[in-house]
Parts: sequence; C-alpha cells; structure tokens
Amino acid sequence: MPKFKIVTSICVALLSFNVNAQQAPLKLAEKESKVLIHGTSSVHDWTAQCDQRSGDMVVVFDKGAVKTIQSLNLKVKSKNIRSIDEKGAYYDDLMDSRIWKALETDKFADISVGLKQVKLVKPTGTKSEIDAIAVVSIHGVKKEVPVKVSAEANGTGVLIKGKKEIKMSDYGVKPPTILLEFLKTGDDIIIEFELNYK
Repeated sequence: MPKFKIVTSICVALLSFNVNAQQAPLKLAEKESKVLIHGTSSVHDWTAQCDQRSGDMVVVFDKGAVKTIQSLNLKVKSKNIRSIDEKGAYYDDLMDSRIWKALETDKFADISVGLKQVKLVKPTGTKSEIDAIAVVSIHGVKKEVPVKVSAEANGTGVLIKGKKEIKMSDYGVKPPTILLEFLKTGDDIIIEFELNYK
C-alpha cells in the first residue's frame, strides 16, 4: 500500500477515535427528569419529589449506543424535596417540614451524586445496562455505593434510569416522625430516578 494511503488511513482512524472519545458535556434537562424518594411509615407509604435538580455528564457513544460514561454529576437542593400524592400533586406541608428537619437543610443544602467508576457496560440496541460505583453525599456524609442503571441514547442525549435502596441512618439522618411519633417513617427508602441529559 502506498505511504500516502497508509498515512490517510491512520489519520481517519485517529479522527474517528477522537470523535467517539471526546464528547462535549451534556446538561441535565430538569423539566424532563425526575427524582423520587419512596418510603414507608407506621400509617402509610409515602413519596417525595426532588424539585430542584442540576447536573452534567460526559458520555462516549458507539454505533448509536452508550459505550461508556466518563463522568456524571447530579445535585438536588434538599429544601426542595416535597411530599406528593399518587397523582403527583403536593401532599403535606407538615411532612415536608419533617423531611427538611431530618435532613437539616439549613446546614446541608445539597444532596449530590457523582460517578466514581464504571464497572460493566452491556449494550443492546440503543440501550446499555451499566454497573457502576457512585459517590453519594447526604446530610454531610459521603458513601460509595454500587448502582445499576440503564442508559438509553436518544439522539444526542442520554436517558438514565434506575432505583437504589438506602438506609437514612447510614447518612446520619433520623427518620422523620409526625404528631408525637404517631407516624414513624421507616429507615429504608428507595430513590427512583429518570435523568435526561442533553
């Protein structure tokens, strides 16, 4: 093969690699995303919605699917966590105030999640199943937690979906109570998320 063709082939390959590897950061589309907290209590189950969210991610695409995630960040304002009913309407100001008190929102304004490591990626079509390690910061306590998420490429963006069960006490949070402990919430909660990065 002539030297010119060899050099051209190498340049094309390098250019292709850079296009895949160096993606501009995607920003969280707040209105197209949701973060919910599901919990139990001595009276009934409850759900809270995290209203103010922000974040960004850097992802590598390959053949229309997510090849890997280089970085991902999510931040939630703890004072904007609101209880909701089954239809998604705001539910109870008293419950909200107990959540904020438990989280000590005046002292710890943010809840944050950051990607530490991607351990495994299984692509299927435009969707990839990902095993990763995240660093979760709640109530001033940071912990590394394993997470499993789906990452679906949608045009130039990515939709991240998943659920994670945690204990509030692991982060120094005392489960909220209402009416002189008539209603006691359980320690275990499930965080459900759909994060649309564009």
